[in-house]
Amino acid sequence: MSSLKKLQKIIFYLLIFLIPCNLAKHWPQSWSYVSGILVDYLIPTLYVTDILIITLLILWLLEKRTVILSKAKDLKSTRFRNPPFRRARKFAITIISIFLLYTLYSILYTKNLSAAFYKLIKIIEFSLLIIYISSQGRSTFGRKTFIQVLSLSVLWQSVLAIAQWFKQASVFGYWFFGEQPYNASTLGIKMINWFGSLRIPSYGTFTHPNVLAGFLVINLIITLNYKLQITNYKKNSIFNLSNKNLRSYILDLTSLILGTVALFLTFSFASWLVLIIYLLLSLRATAKQSPILDCFVLPLSGTPRNDKTKLLIYCVTGLLIFLLIKFIDPESLTRRFKLTEIAIKMWLSSPLFGVGLNNFIPRMEEFGNVVTNYRFLQPVHNVFLLVLSETGAIGVFSILYLVFRVFSKRKISSFSPSILYTLYSILFLGLFDHYFLTLQQGMLLLALTLGFIF
Repeated sequence: MSSLKKLQKIIFYLLIFLIPCNLAKHWPQSWSYVSGILVDYLIPTLYVTDILIITLLILWLLEKRTVILSKAKDLKSTRFRNPPFRRARKFAITIISIFLLYTLYSILYTKNLSAAFYKLIKIIEFSLLIIYISSQGRSTFGRKTFIQVLSLSVLWQSVLAIAQWFKQASVFGYWFFGEQPYNASTLGIKMINWFGSLRIPSYGTFTHPNVLAGFLVINLIITLNYKLQITNYKKNSIFNLSNKNLRSYILDLTSLILGTVALFLTFSFASWLVLIIYLLLSLRATAKQSPILDCFVLPLSGTPRNDKTKLLIYCVTGLLIFLLIKFIDPESLTRRFKLTEIAIKMWLSSPLFGVGLNNFIPRMEEFGNVVTNYRFLQPVHNVFLLVLSETGAIGVFSILYLVFRVFSKRKISSFSPSILYTLYSILFLGLFDHYFLTLQQGMLLLALTLGFIF
């Protein structure tokens, strides 16, 4: 393996580990304000993860420069006709076509051209990341190492989230991976009714508990699905595992336990529901055993589980549904319904092209107001409605085409079982929030998922 290839792997795994990192440099512009209020979604920002992505892409281009040169000299180059390159090239053509449509509309029609252009740059960046991951093939990134890096990322994020719950405020401050400074008096901070008292859900290093929850539930599902595919955990006692496998076992188990606790402390009901559905589907897949707990309990006992495991899962499911009803916020539902109404009106004003990339917030007060005790300026909490309102029918058809390509693929890689569950989770969570299209961490999760599928 070349030195450039090794360096790419190191940077890629570092990028995975730092998905939750919110540390960045912001450059507020005049067009970042809406009615005198600075809007985070409109501020040009350079994240630590942006630097890693750009570095990764530069190293990749340096590695492939000889292939590009040989392609220019010989259109029938064998290396360039390898499946990874062919797959990446076809996907690139699709993405570039979508970009041209977006750019054309942004230049000709949009109200806030600068905001649209900035969003276009972010889309290009993450699309190049998708193409990079897609072009690497199934054997470039080790699945076991990938899962271990994810477990480490979940672990440190979960420990921080649990500490925030007990402190009811941020723990370290912004310089710790971009942790947002907050306490009970912070304007717009989310509060939940915890058996008669107001409590702040855990934020981690994310800007909202729902984003932390999305990160946790996706990575928990990937790790669980990976563990279910490992047969040696079902056949061997924990005392017979090698030191390396034992460390991996302890790391995965610890991250799953603490990650589940941290997920609960976010009070994100959509993410809770995603985990419940995954557990029930996994349980249904096997009639005689309950694999969810087998992959961790069997090494300790050495004996198969019985149907009492199913009863335990159903009891936990019932408890989570009860908590969902107990802690649901009526005001949040009201805001979501109003944003949905605004999004539909916005789309009807320009049904073919929408109002332009990143222009939902600059235009939203033209179509209605969300009544709160402060100025509420956020995108609609639904990625499909956001795409519809900003890019119109063209954007929606583009998204549907990409989804169709995913589900029509016959050949899947070794990552696909976990990654497909991740895609299902993203599509479901996208019905209730917007961060997969508007926030750095959410776009990273989406790009990684699409990259491994294509």
